[in-house]
Amino acid sequence: DSQFARLCELLEVQQLAEDEKFSTNKARVLHRDELTRLLGAELINNASDYWLNALTVKKIPCGAVNDIEQVFNHRQVKHRNMRVSVPHEKAKQVDLVANPIKFSKTGINYRLPPPMLGQHSVEILCQWLEIDDHTVDDLIRQGVISQLS
Repeated sequence: DSQFARLCELLEVQQLAEDEKFSTNKARVLHRDELTRLLGAELINNASDYWLNALTVKKIPCGAVNDIEQVFNHRQVKHRNMRVSVPHEKAKQVDLVANPIKFSKTGINYRLPPPMLGQHSVEILCQWLEIDDHTVDDLIRQGVISQLS
């Protein structure tokens, strides 16, 4: 509640911290949609870098929500070599987040991209779960499972 009060002070909307609908965490959760609209109307007035700095100064926990480009361009991500590209049959290559664990003498081999939706459905159902082909065909027809086409 004290963090919310500091946020309201920062945004110059102190009346929200005193409003019964928002004065406690439980109340804020109950009225989340309304509160999100009210705070969003204030937050949109400045860029995220401004807010990250201002919130940090006010000792309000915060962190950036980045898109993929921002993630891969972050200096720490680059420094740690956290971007890896693997070949992909549909997209030539796909960029992935590398394993954050770095071994001094043993490198990690990235050889396969993430599977496509349904790419291994039939294999898993038949070979691993021992479901017969007829049942799998019925599941595909019913739209219960996807199969890579």
